[in-house]
Amino acid sequence: MPSKIKVGVIGAGRMALWHLKGLKKIKDVEVVAVAGRTPENVHKLNRKFRIQHAYTDYRQMLEEQKPDAVSITTPTSTHCRITLDCLKSGAHVLCEKPLAMSLEEADMMLEAEKQSSKLLMPGFSQRYYKEFVHMKKVIDRGELGKIRVAWFRRGIDLPPQKWYSDKEKSPGVGFELAIHAIDWLRWIIASPVEHVSAEMTVDGSGSGIDDNIWMLLKFTSGAVGVVGASYTFPYLKRDIGVVGEKKSLSVERCKVVTEKYGSHSLGKMALKNMQYSFIVPYWLFYNPFERELLDFVSCIKNGTQPPITSIDGRESLEIACAAYESARTGNKIKINPVSSRQG
Repeated sequence: MPSKIKVGVIGAGRMALWHLKGLKKIKDVEVVAVAGRTPENVHKLNRKFRIQHAYTDYRQMLEEQKPDAVSITTPTSTHCRITLDCLKSGAHVLCEKPLAMSLEEADMMLEAEKQSSKLLMPGFSQRYYKEFVHMKKVIDRGELGKIRVAWFRRGIDLPPQKWYSDKEKSPGVGFELAIHAIDWLRWIIASPVEHVSAEMTVDGSGSGIDDNIWMLLKFTSGAVGVVGASYTFPYLKRDIGVVGEKKSLSVERCKVVTEKYGSHSLGKMALKNMQYSFIVPYWLFYNPFERELLDFVSCIKNGTQPPITSIDGRESLEIACAAYESARTGNKIKINPVSSRQG
């Protein structure tokens, strides 16, 4: 492996911007090219980050530049085809969430990863936010005791990019937004999901995509996970908490707060609410995608498995698919253990 890993970025939208900001700060990386469908966006990124090559055909980029790794930041419907092409070309792949539009596509991607002996890492950036890294350490130290309930609710207005409203290009809020919460719950609870139930609403504009979804995930450990995702919220909003046997935990404006049971009073609650209002969000000062990409690059250089594997991407996708089936049928949907799908 050369001293610098040659990386190409496929996609020229908002996520490509964040990925390029992160990649440009990693000393072991040389961004050799960016490729995207819209020439104006491609050349804008090309100039901004002083990238030597720009393409409107990613296949041409793969053939001419032969990158060691590729970061895919395109709409969901393109993930499978682009990933297959990148792995076939000999490039490691970091693919933005969700991994694919369907489990069938995800299985094709995992098989291609196996055949290529390259890495396929899903982009679940929530694991790299400072507050979540700290929260994970608190939980893993056993400070909360066994987790009983955890929740992650996130709301935001429907993104302006047209493909988010196109059923052929995006599966809806359950895949685009709730998938972060699904992965987060699997990560902190560290137990397989046993079954899923869900309810959702459909966008009233006629697009056919779901714009609100609520899920209940039952884990084999006995824990219950709650996921809420909305495209009908006027601004970015999230609500995160964990209830353990010993203590509870919440994330207040990016600060991780743990509480002992029975220690509350009206005065303490008022004081804490005042304190939280002065907390400045971490994300104003750092880029979690840089941390994510650093992990990806380190695994390539060291020949190790990424902390978020392609199997993680498939498992979270399966749970999202099960939630849609539950909302459609009104039934709880059982999730088969990974072991029963192998061999």
